[in-house]
Amino acid sequence: MIFKEIDPKKLNINKHELSARMSAPCDLEDGIFAKLYAELLLIAKPAYVAGRVELTEQNGGITGGKFNSRSKALVKLCQGCSSCIAFVATLGMGVDRLIFKRAQISKAEAFMIDAISDALIEALCDLAEEELGQGVMTNGRFSPGYSDIELSIGAELVALTTADKVLGIKLTESGLMVPKKSVNALIPIKDV
Repeated sequence: MIFKEIDPKKLNINKHELSARMSAPCDLEDGIFAKLYAELLLIAKPAYVAGRVELTEQNGGITGGKFNSRSKALVKLCQGCSSCIAFVATLGMGVDRLIFKRAQISKAEAFMIDAISDALIEALCDLAEEELGQGVMTNGRFSPGYSDIELSIGAELVALTTADKVLGIKLTESGLMVPKKSVNALIPIKDV
């Protein structure tokens, strides 16, 4: 299992990603965005945990470690792959608390922090995918809830990576992760 904490200042937020989250152009080096981004960087504790999992195709689905999926999209993505990397990434509970506290004062600022933290968790996932994929060929990451992949697999990925113990990730009854700014995903590794 791999566990890594990342300095939030080393994460490169994609400006297009942030603008899409904000539904408007914005600049992290300007005005209120710079202030809120600086505040977020003081609170965020980016980290990820990952492990390699062997895959098998069974009955038109994919099985790996503790998960079974009937997802046609995942089966297609995993063609030519006998293993994958399972990972869970988070910005930590402090970000959820910051958004909640800010919402009591300014809904607009809470919205902006939420959008910036969405772009920040995406930057963390991009970095994790790049680091975890070094030395192997991958098919890109795929998360539960996308396309037809079952959201329930998220719980199995958390258990498989021990993200509950290492990162403090909890799951709601509906399968959502807490802290909210968390992502779980599979990265299929191509057989060479």
